[in-house]
Amino acid sequence: YIEEGEGKKLVSTEKMTLKNERDISAGRYGKINDMIRMSPAKQKKAMIEYEEEELLAAQLFQPY
Repeated sequence: YIEEGEGKKLVSTEKMTLKNERDISAGRYGKINDMIRMSPAKQKKAMIEYEEEELLAAQLFQPY
């Protein structure tokens, strides 16, 4: 729940639970985990795309 107030006045929202029901596959390890569950043909394509993305990221984001 959220409470906010000004002076003596306090407003509260109903108590609820936030749930993330989506499967997150973003980021390096999420993509690798997704590849484990793919068919061999889709896995090969995903691995090539992953490698291309890694090479491009290395070119774009070079450490100083």
